[in-house]
Amino acid sequence: MREMAFNSKGFTLIEMIAVLVVLGILVAVAVPRFFAMQAATEEKSLHIALNDMKSRSRAAFATSLFDHGGTARPEDYDSFVDLGFATVDDIEKAYRDFVGTWSVVDTTRVTYRMKNDSATWTFTLSGGTTTEPPSIALTRS
Repeated sequence: MREMAFNSKGFTLIEMIAVLVVLGILVAVAVPRFFAMQAATEEKSLHIALNDMKSRSRAAFATSLFDHGGTARPEDYDSFVDLGFATVDDIEKAYRDFVGTWSVVDTTRVTYRMKNDSATWTFTLSGGTTTEPPSIALTRS
């Protein structure tokens, strides 16, 4: 009788199950962290947008000072329209890499709904004076 030689070039069922268990554990830990990291990145981007909006408000204030001989007129910078955000398209062009949804609530409020989170963030413009530029606050709701 001839003996059969066994080839050991494959994986056993136990080895395959062990690999799948390890991969399952890694996925269970990594996926939630990945989505949390995306939300945190998106939130940090909103603060960059906030700083840009503040820069735009200061520029509008400075332009008003210049145009009116050193006395600014609050009506020149008291709305997001004055800052270049008349429509949602204007906002999306300015912040084209954002993945969430922008909305213009009114002339002094703009909202952003995050893509991977249910959070909505509101940018609120508070009118300035003849000597101070407007302020912009960012709040989560």
